[in-house]
Amino acid sequence: MGFDEKIRFVSSKSDEILALFGRTEGDQINAEGLQRIRQELDSYLNRLRAPRADNCYGFGKSDLTSVMARGSRNAAMISEEYKAQNIPSQVGLYTAMIESEFCPCLQSSTGPLGMFQFTKQTGTSYGLKTIVDASPENPDERCTPKLSARASAMYYKQMIAEIFGRDSVGIPLAIGAFNRGVGTMKKHIVEASALTDAPRISFWVLMDTQNKVYEKYATQINDKENAGFRPPGYFSQFQRENIKYVPKFFAAAIIGENPKAFGLDIEPLSKIK
Repeated sequence: MGFDEKIRFVSSKSDEILALFGRTEGDQINAEGLQRIRQELDSYLNRLRAPRADNCYGFGKSDLTSVMARGSRNAAMISEEYKAQNIPSQVGLYTAMIESEFCPCLQSSTGPLGMFQFTKQTGTSYGLKTIVDASPENPDERCTPKLSARASAMYYKQMIAEIFGRDSVGIPLAIGAFNRGVGTMKKHIVEASALTDAPRISFWVLMDTQNKVYEKYATQINDKENAGFRPPGYFSQFQRENIKYVPKFFAAAIIGENPKAFGLDIEPLSKIK
């Protein structure tokens, strides 16, 4: 598949994901977004050729076939918890895929734990019983997939209902906020609103306006005698990590909803009962 053909494929399949969320004005994925989804898709597909390794001792250590097999085993449970909160099951399925690759008790080097990589504070806020210094060897309820899926669905329900909106603009923003936090996402939306005439700020508008935000702070840096002045942490985190997170979600969803297109002999994860 050539470059242009692959971009068309990514665009078509991404539109199918957006349709699951409820299409709305201003939800179109920009060119950079499509390119980033393609890159993340390629990264996943490169792991189809890796030796079989069902390894949950570190992130990204399994081949893609093993990742999707874990997904198949957990899909019905995740879908059930998300449907109970009236959230599209794909939100939970592919959040779990990009957070932990469906490993039930994966631990990040920075501390978050479980299939949905909850911090202790956030896990507790959404009903999980957590303990200090929990780990794969000393787990708490973050490592119980059903309970962790339920807590994540409740978190998404609150973000979508109270902050970002239940449509194809709001849900990708909520997915991004699952990674970076609601407060930082809201700050970024306010900042971007002053730099664009877009009627509504989508994740893709945040991507489009990143250079303007950077230039704004670069000007402030030049105007400051303090050479240590830097853009706020929320923006640095966006450029370093969050800008990849939502495209990676779409790449994961394209694979999980169309597995046979990639030679994976499983059902689409959202169809597994």
